[in-house]
Amino acid sequence: MKFFDASRYASPLRKALDKKENAPRNLRFETLENRALLSVTPLDELQAAVASAEIAPAQTVETPVVDLSALAVSNATVESNADDQYEENDAYSNPAQLGELTQKITIEAIAGPNRDQDWYRVTFKHAGTADDYLLLENALGTNVNLQLYLKTTSNSEVARSQTTNSTERISLEGVPAGEYLIQVYNATNSNVYAPYTLTIEPPKPETDDVYEENDAFATATDLGMVGSLSIDAKAGPNRNVDYYKFTLVDEGTATDYVNVNYTKASNVQLNVKIYNEAGDVVFSNVNTWASNKIENFSLEGQKAGDYYVEIVANQNVETFSRYTLSIEAPQTAPTAPTGFAATGDKTETETGTLFLANEARLSWNPVEYATGYEVRYSADGGATWTTSETLGLDQTTFDLSQLDYATEYVCQVRALRVDDGSDGFSVWNVASEWEDSALTFATVAAPDAPVLTVPELTLETFKPNEQKITATWTNVAYERGYRVETLDETGAVVASQTFAPDTTTWTTDKLDLGAKYAYRVVAFNNAGETSSEVVAFATPNVPDAPTDLTVKHEASENPTAILKWADALETGVEAVVSYTVTVYEKTVDAETGEATFVARAPQTASTATYTVENLLPSGVYYFEIVANNAYGASEIAAEKEFTFG
Repeated sequence: MKFFDASRYASPLRKALDKKENAPRNLRFETLENRALLSVTPLDELQAAVASAEIAPAQTVETPVVDLSALAVSNATVESNADDQYEENDAYSNPAQLGELTQKITIEAIAGPNRDQDWYRVTFKHAGTADDYLLLENALGTNVNLQLYLKTTSNSEVARSQTTNSTERISLEGVPAGEYLIQVYNATNSNVYAPYTLTIEPPKPETDDVYEENDAFATATDLGMVGSLSIDAKAGPNRNVDYYKFTLVDEGTATDYVNVNYTKASNVQLNVKIYNEAGDVVFSNVNTWASNKIENFSLEGQKAGDYYVEIVANQNVETFSRYTLSIEAPQTAPTAPTGFAATGDKTETETGTLFLANEARLSWNPVEYATGYEVRYSADGGATWTTSETLGLDQTTFDLSQLDYATEYVCQVRALRVDDGSDGFSVWNVASEWEDSALTFATVAAPDAPVLTVPELTLETFKPNEQKITATWTNVAYERGYRVETLDETGAVVASQTFAPDTTTWTTDKLDLGAKYAYRVVAFNNAGETSSEVVAFATPNVPDAPTDLTVKHEASENPTAILKWADALETGVEAVVSYTVTVYEKTVDAETGEATFVARAPQTASTATYTVENLLPSGVYYFEIVANNAYGASEIAAEKEFTFG
């Protein structure tokens, strides 16, 4: 909101007082919809005393009062000056001189009552564009009808705006450089002064377009895979060349074309050439310009690839030449990616690819003229899909991780051609079909349980000098290795040993004789592990000591003793295979009289009886029996002392 300026309205008030016998003393200045409204209240007589005015806002707020005593006048001092600083400018022959304009200006002025006119003279150095205009803003809104005109210096109309709106606008687009008159006309036939604002946005020196620098093949403006495109540009002066590059993603059809419209370029023809990516000219209008300045080149039959458009004025002019470049090119979907595969820790089975880990890398071959790719996968046969991942043009791989085990996956990829219009050119989005590039694979489950077999304890499998056994188990599919666990009597694991994949045998550490052992083997992979049944066994032992030894004497020329004892009960690998009989003979030292037992060489008996020969009459003997099996000798338990008498 602009506040009331007493000095601005002094002249029009005095002019009003000069014209009316009953001049106002009280003025009320109200705001209405951000516009100023000046109302005049007639008085019975003119007073030279203090005049006052009130500013009454449209909202219900405290009304500010401004002292306008500076406007006090008398009949003797009434002036007939112009109603604003630009007066006298009431006729086209006497306009206010604004001079040569190249920058925006704003004029605050007043249109007088009773169809008053304000005239301004201005010089434009350059031709007008769509950005240039005249704008009249009427402070009194639709209460006063102000009209705006643009005229030549000979008072011929160039453009007008005669609406009853609070604003009037005239575009200067296409207006040539030169001198012009601007007319503001108060079409209201009443004694109302109309404050207004006149804004002039004059034509400015013309510059090149936003596509520069594109005056060489190497710096051609890249329009990309254009689809449907239209841009407004300028051919620079002095034969400056514009180059544009665009891409056909497929062979051109009868509806595809390149069009150059330069009807706005005055007194000049534009040379247009179109080159393929090899640099060969495929189209040219040189010396064959269209009379309507619209050049059209059909792309039908042109192969997919990059093309260049060259545009230059055929005359060495100092001005810019405006033109519109339009291209209609195929917007077909790209071909589907080929070579779609999943790599990683995998194996091929009769039913398909099986990944032994929960991750995989997807890859595919690049697609020509694609702008990117999308990947998605499903763990339920395509009933639901993950949110598709959008990848860039150079991304032809995608890593899957944290996959579920024992699950079949369906993966799909498609190629995109996307232009979201962010470059100001095209807006289109097409893609190949998901189903055209798909693959299926599964992740491994935990392995089956191996079957652990402990061999029968024979002399061959449990050698006395080693006291070890070799256990074997079945080799299950898709395992990562095995683990043999030793358990105690409670079933707790007390020792374990891990083996490489495909191992199926294990030899124990040296075992104790006559002990109990329990083992199981566990197959494992990334998905989990499965154990075999527990196998328990006891190791063999040496025989029990022989018992019930008896000695029977037989008198003869050669005294003998017949030894008998209880036969051992062990069977199998623990069976007694022999007995060792040791005979001790008592001797007395002649000098000391000390008695000792001296052992004869041990003898072997195959049964539980043995005859001792070469005994001496009245001799004292001691007999010792030990049972033997494949694993050793028993305790010395069968022993007895015997005296011949």
